[in-house]
Amino acid sequence: MSRPTYPTRLRDHLGNEVAIPAKPFATGGEGAVFDVVGRPDLVAKLYSKPQSKERCDKLRAMTKAWNTDLQKIAAWPTATLNNGNPTAVAGILMPRIANHKEIHNLYSVAQRKKDFPDKDWGFLLHTARNCAIAFESIHSHGHVVGDVNQKNVMVSEKGIVALVDCDSFQVKEGNRIFRCGVGVPEYTPPELHGRKFTEVDRDANHDTFGLAVMVFHLLMMGRHPFAGVPQVNVDIPIEKAIQDGLYAYARNASKLKPPPHVPPLAMLNAPVRDLFERAFASHQRPTASEWRHALDASLNGLQRCKNDPKHSFPAGTNCPWCQLITVSRLMFFVPSQGVAGATLQFEDIQKLVIKLTSMQLVFSSLKRPRPRLAVQIKLPASLRSIPKPILLTHPLPPAAVQQPVLLPLPPQPTPLAEPILRLLPGSPALPTAPRLRPHPPAPEKLPLPRLHEKPSPPVYPPPAPVPASSEPFLATLSLAGALAGVPIFLFAKPVGLMMMLAFGMWWLVMKVTHGLRRAMLLKSLKTEYKAECAHIDFGYAEQLKLIENANRKILDAWNTANATKAHVHAQLCKVVDAENRVRLAPWETIKVSIEAEHARITQGIIQANRRVLLDWEAQKEAIRTAYVQACGRVELENQQRTVAWEAVTASRQLEYRQKCAVVDAENRQTTAAWEAANAPWVDEQKRWRDRKSFAELEIKRLEDELLAQRSMSVSRFQQRKVEIERVLKSHEGARQDYERDLRLAESNSKMVQLDEHLDKSLIRRAKLKGINSGCVLSLASFGIETAKDVPRLKDLKVPKIGKVLSQRLFEWRDKLASTFRPQQGLPESERKRVGSRYAPLLLPLTQALQSAIEDLNVIEASHRAAEAKRMEAIAAAVQDLAVAEATVKVMSVV
Repeated sequence: MSRPTYPTRLRDHLGNEVAIPAKPFATGGEGAVFDVVGRPDLVAKLYSKPQSKERCDKLRAMTKAWNTDLQKIAAWPTATLNNGNPTAVAGILMPRIANHKEIHNLYSVAQRKKDFPDKDWGFLLHTARNCAIAFESIHSHGHVVGDVNQKNVMVSEKGIVALVDCDSFQVKEGNRIFRCGVGVPEYTPPELHGRKFTEVDRDANHDTFGLAVMVFHLLMMGRHPFAGVPQVNVDIPIEKAIQDGLYAYARNASKLKPPPHVPPLAMLNAPVRDLFERAFASHQRPTASEWRHALDASLNGLQRCKNDPKHSFPAGTNCPWCQLITVSRLMFFVPSQGVAGATLQFEDIQKLVIKLTSMQLVFSSLKRPRPRLAVQIKLPASLRSIPKPILLTHPLPPAAVQQPVLLPLPPQPTPLAEPILRLLPGSPALPTAPRLRPHPPAPEKLPLPRLHEKPSPPVYPPPAPVPASSEPFLATLSLAGALAGVPIFLFAKPVGLMMMLAFGMWWLVMKVTHGLRRAMLLKSLKTEYKAECAHIDFGYAEQLKLIENANRKILDAWNTANATKAHVHAQLCKVVDAENRVRLAPWETIKVSIEAEHARITQGIIQANRRVLLDWEAQKEAIRTAYVQACGRVELENQQRTVAWEAVTASRQLEYRQKCAVVDAENRQTTAAWEAANAPWVDEQKRWRDRKSFAELEIKRLEDELLAQRSMSVSRFQQRKVEIERVLKSHEGARQDYERDLRLAESNSKMVQLDEHLDKSLIRRAKLKGINSGCVLSLASFGIETAKDVPRLKDLKVPKIGKVLSQRLFEWRDKLASTFRPQQGLPESERKRVGSRYAPLLLPLTQALQSAIEDLNVIEASHRAAEAKRMEAIAAAVQDLAVAEATVKVMSVV
């Protein structure tokens, strides 16, 4: 197919000349895009085919509607271009969208690592908010994007969103609506599926479905909301899921579940999740303004992860990105420079673990210190002690009265034997059921008739040849005639002059009309060629129609024959069912009578057994009543004997207590007289005994405080160790995986380098046969974006990706692998990649271990200082106790 040619000089709708280079910098289905000479801020889009009057009117309306608000968010046409015919639009001028990339380069995990490596989830949220602002601006001017897809939304390094391909938008001018005739199924709302876009006036509510899908892409790592794992054994493509409303991430999703290895929807705040539910589960979808407000609120509520500042997420929740790295080993973002550049040394972590494990808070057994000074006691000479008088003793207690012998309770009555009950009759023997006739076998379907094959598509004649022009001969003839007139002019001037003028005019006319006559000839040939092609197409269509009618008649006859056989089979089954019912009627009557007689006999036996049991229960109750009365009489007699014994014992005890009271009164009088005479000595002795008791209590208090301090310090010490052990346990899997992955990478260096090589080859850019944008979107929704991810297809069933396309993807991957030449040894980049993958987990572990060791040292040092102070206080109290004990001892001896 020949490449279309474009003019390099055009004019805009105001008549200004516009110059463009001969070669475009981009081409598409509608035409090509060129730089504009002298205007680096503009580009020109030229169409490869003449545009219809409706399309020309639409483009002119768009240039009239241009304003600065639209220019901020879209490559809105600023002028129409024509090639000498002002009534026909050959192209448009529009602002250059520089330093922007298609939005899928941002939300695709594999492409983001290459094109936006330093961007985090907060940036994606910021871009989603700007995307909503762009749609909000378009809708506020009465227009509709219509063809929402990942290629007409561009994003810059700052997250600024710009819409392109604006000439496909639905544009409103007064009461006239210029429709958008295209659309991508994966971004089209369910109510527009199956309809012709050229016959539909779209509104902002249709656009917001595509906007919600785009926001979902950005917030959920390129996943499509309607791409999931079917819960039934049926392939559900994205278009089908949209039509049936099968939002895979819905709260009550049943038929479609999210694919594996996706971020949890729970990480989004509740208002954003509610907007997704409204956008995908109802026709009253949230507007672009609602999206902007909700995303603004989410941006204001973000927090940063302490492990990796690149991890941003809604406040009040745990970091979902660290959790995904820990649990699923999924790394959606390139780690921060500090985390990525940190060097992990597994040996350092092991040393910290060993040091932490060996740390113990050990105490020596608690011993009271000895007094520091020898104690010498000298009592005052005036202080003397009077010997204590001998006190009277209590008389001997009275002899115990012998306890009376109590009567024993009567023996338990012998239980009555349970009565023998009549057994219920066994199940009655039923007559043998009659043998029923089976249904006749179902008729086999007639073999599918052989249909007429469609003829091969017609072969068109070759392009119409350009006939060889006869003009060179005629031009030579006219020139020869003019030259022949020169000698004739010498002999016959009128004749020669006439010949020179006639042939000269003939030659001049032919030169002037050369291009026009050639164009007319080519137009005539093209018309004949198109007529011949149309005639061939008509004949082919007539052949197809005859074959389709003949095939339809054959299929109708085949279906009628199968239906007749099925009807006959149904009639035969009805006859067999009627005959079987007649055979079953007598058998069922006998069965009912036998079962009724069996029920009557069974009921009679049950009534008789009930009467026997009632008599047996009455006899048991009479025997129990007599036994209870006999026990009551024995207990009354025993109670009378016990009361008499207790009265005698009480009178003897009262007499003994009275004698003891007389002795106690005489002793009190004697002791009071001695204490009065010995008061100074007793007071002094009591003072030192009190001082001794106080010193003992003070030592006990200080020792208890010391033990409590030890217990508290041990508790704090062990609690801190338990905390860090929990951290160690939570990271144990990551530690083991890090060590294993590093060893595996070193031992399997070639495969590691191959994976790194394959991860650079995007499926989107492979241009494989049958892998269209819809297939790429389905694969990306299941986390398959590069050649490295292709082996996942062995375990996943991705919508739209059958055996043929899977085979092509594996062949493409194998081809890439066959051309790869690995280096010797493990590349340093791979070692850093493994380290950066585990750095968000193991670097915080290292910091936690170091912090725990410091905390344990602080706990031990703090306790040692507090214990030293208490031991000084105990030593002082021991010294006081020694003085008090020595004084009390001296005063007790004297």
